[in-house]
Amino acid sequence: MNVDCLEEYGPFTKSEWRILRTLNKDDETFTGLVEKTSLSKPVISRASNDLMEKGLITKERSEEDKRVRIYRITEKGNDRYEEVRERVIDDLKKVKERVERILEETEGNKMEQAAEIKNYTQSLFSESLRETEGVKR
Repeated sequence: MNVDCLEEYGPFTKSEWRILRTLNKDDETFTGLVEKTSLSKPVISRASNDLMEKGLITKERSEEDKRVRIYRITEKGNDRYEEVRERVIDDLKKVKERVERILEETEGNKMEQAAEIKNYTQSLFSESLRETEGVKR
């Protein structure tokens, strides 16, 4: 699985995925999205417009400050996010299991190399899993 490539999971760009993941945790302002996703303003603007066209997020005027816009994930967006998130986690688990099977079959001098691969894979798995956690319920 290529972590930079989400097309097999749905019509998301990496930027759109990061916005959905952030909004799945909580509603955000434009500035909040910039801070929490580490994406540039033009990227947030373009990706959020695309997500709104797909019906996955909304943008509404804040009641407290009419100049501020609040971005929210829609029910459709939440359902799609959860579906893709589960598929990504399942695929990551399969990769981890495969690496562990390969390691069990590895003999002799290759054990040190195999252990390094296992540690690297586990760190990737843990990092990816952390990125997909934090679901708003």
